[in-house]
Formats: sequence, structure tokens, C-alpha cells
Amino acid sequence: MSYINLSWNQRTPEQDNYFFINSTKCLGLITDIQSNRHYVPYPPNNSMFINNNFKAFVNSCPHKHAKLLEDSCNTNKKLVCPVHKWSFDEEGNFITGRGFEKCKDKNLISADIFQWQGFLMSGNNSWTNEINEKLKNDLKYFKNKNYINWKRETIIANFDWKIFYETFLDLYHIRSYHPGLRNIVDINQYDYAFGDGWSCQYAHLNLIRTENSSKKTDAWLNECKKLGLLDDDSFKILWLGIYPNVMLESYPGCTIISQVYPYAPGKHANTLEFYFDQEVLDRSPQYAQLTYDCWMETAQEDEVIGILMQQGRNNLIQYKKEVPQFDHPTEETANTHWFEWMKKKSF
Repeated sequence: MSYINLSWNQRTPEQDNYFFINSTKCLGLITDIQSNRHYVPYPPNNSMFINNNFKAFVNSCPHKHAKLLEDSCNTNKKLVCPVHKWSFDEEGNFITGRGFEKCKDKNLISADIFQWQGFLMSGNNSWTNEINEKLKNDLKYFKNKNYINWKRETIIANFDWKIFYETFLDLYHIRSYHPGLRNIVDINQYDYAFGDGWSCQYAHLNLIRTENSSKKTDAWLNECKKLGLLDDDSFKILWLGIYPNVMLESYPGCTIISQVYPYAPGKHANTLEFYFDQEVLDRSPQYAQLTYDCWMETAQEDEVIGILMQQGRNNLIQYKKEVPQFDHPTEETANTHWFEWMKKKSF
């Protein structure tokens, strides 16, 4: 019998630092970088910015460390600090600052980034080679080439970030709690791939409609059919988790970047970035909203689940510190993998 220590659900600064130091951060898609543009990732990853040559810099002036850029912007020839007007060229080199001579110490501080499958990322990249090998036949679903950002938002919810991630990896509750999602995916057919610090779940299209299907998912599926997005017999939805907090989701004509972070004890922040194929949107401008509505329906149901789990575990820890871990042998396989990773990371 495997056991779970409920103290992992009680957030501490030490845990946050331990799990998130040098963790993978997804900064957006390569298509976010435009000509003569400085790209600032969506918060909380806005501690850096990236120029059109894919060079990244810390979002801080070397002088008194004021933040240089609030948002992505087009610049003509130089960046100017909003406080003391120090200026820098496109490559981060110091140009002028009243009363100061040029020297390398005044240049902007570089930050490390890497590119993977059309994504811009920073932090840990030890997983890339393994995923490239194990998912080599499926990475085509993350096309991302002509994708544009449609929407970004942050959701704050009243349960721990680890519970959110646990729910993301749980396919067992789709059958019992998600009538809309159950209308899209075949709940009797899931595939998995696992590696060091990551897992990928494959959901196949459900070809049988149900009487209790959701209006939102029905509308989305009908639009997919009109656009010919479901013609491929091998159609799959991919849910790729890069531990501890990154989720990359692939849907027809759509990629979603979701990243969950600690917010406060018993609360988390989930940042969402929705990207769509430009050609699909040109043919069907309403497709993005239909996809978003469908996705949010499931997310709102997951939020109810997370709150119930948070409340139940808060009750339980008053009586037990450690309890048996029960994972369904096929539909919660990713949960088992996640918990084993968590145990190895325990301190």
C-alpha cells in the first residue's frame, strides 16, 4: 500500500522555493516575437523580455533596477528606462545615462531561454530529448507555426496548486463529473507516455453522442466538423504535463498554455494563454470563442472538484497526517507518476 502525506497540501514558502527553483517556464509561442518588438511574457513570467533576435534580458534597469517594460511593445531603436532615462540598444548595450560613461557593467543583464516545438521557454530543459524521442510521432499535434494569441487571463481559486495539478492529471473523474468533456473524448480509450518529470495523456475523439451532452461541446464539435478539423482518423487531444506546474494542451487548431502557481495558503493562480491557427480563425472567427467556452465549462467543474478536495483534506489532516493513496490502475496512472515524483522531491 502506498501512502500520501497530507502535509504536502499545506503550502509553505520552503516548498514553493524547492519545487519552483529552476522549474520549466513556458513564456509563450515563437510567433509572439514580431519584427522590432520586445516581447514581455504573461505574468508572473514577466521578469524578462525577449527581443526580435530571440535574446532575453532581465526586465530591470542596471542603474536603480526599475522595471523597464510593462508590456510587449514595438521600439524604434532603443529602450529607455522610465525613471532616470538610461537608454539601451536592441541588443541590450548601454547607450547613454546622464553623468555616466559607457561600460559593459551598465548593459542589460542577459537571461537564458530555449525554443521547443514552437514554444519559448526558460529554466529546466532536461526533459526535451526524452519527450522528443517518446512523443516523436505525436508532437505534430503541437503545430503552432501559424498560431496567434487570442486571449490571456489568470484565474485565482481557493485550493492548493498541487490539487489543481492533481486534478489535471486525473482522467477518472471525466466519466463521473464532466458531461461536456465526456461528449468529446472516448472515456474508454486513453493512452499515456511517461518520463522523468513529465507525463502525456492522449484522449481520442468520442464518436458516440450522449443524451446528456453539453450545448457548448455540441456547438464546438459541429464547428470542428464544418472546418474539417476532425477528418483525421488518428485525431487526438494531448494533455502534456511538465512537472511541477506546466500544462500544454493540444486541440484541433488550438494550443493552450496553462501554468499553475502558489498564490496564498490554500489558493493558487492559474495563468491561461489561448492560441489559435490563423487560417482557422480566418475561416471561422467564432471558433475561438466556442473553444474557450467549451474549455471553461470543464475548468469550472474542475474548480468545484478542487475546492471539495481542499476542504476535505483540511478536515482530514486534523485526524491523520498520512493516508492510503488510491489511484485507478488505468485512469489515474498519471496521478501515480506525479505522486512518485512528488515523493522524490520531498525534503
